[in-house]
Amino acid sequence: MIRKDIRLSGEDRRILFNIKNTIGIEHFYTTCRWAFCLSLDSDIDLKRLDGTSDGAVEISWDRFGGDNANLYYLLLLDEAKRLNLQNDENALYDLLISHIRRGLNYLKGNKELKTLDGLSSRAFRKRQLELIK
Repeated sequence: MIRKDIRLSGEDRRILFNIKNTIGIEHFYTTCRWAFCLSLDSDIDLKRLDGTSDGAVEISWDRFGGDNANLYYLLLLDEAKRLNLQNDENALYDLLISHIRRGLNYLKGNKELKTLDGLSSRAFRKRQLELIK
């Protein structure tokens, strides 16, 4: 498990407030979950960032993961394996932050994702395509 608090920057905080006001997701940790999953779903290569931040927003791993913390951790481990990264805590943390930040920018910049309906339709689009085949 990730033992560190997830620390995001002041810019990330501004994006989170923008998303909260636009989409209506009340809690930052919920938005970060969506951001993480959207980023994982992307076919574009991830620009890995180090996890340093001014800590304008801090979310514990348990709060981020909620009841599904183990699932998010397994997704993170699978992504680290896919990218041939070490699975030590620092590398996983940096990978997590990179995905959250990229996902936040997806949420900020994609008009399709400006509503809960848009988010949910994006989440289920691939599954629907799989079922059609």
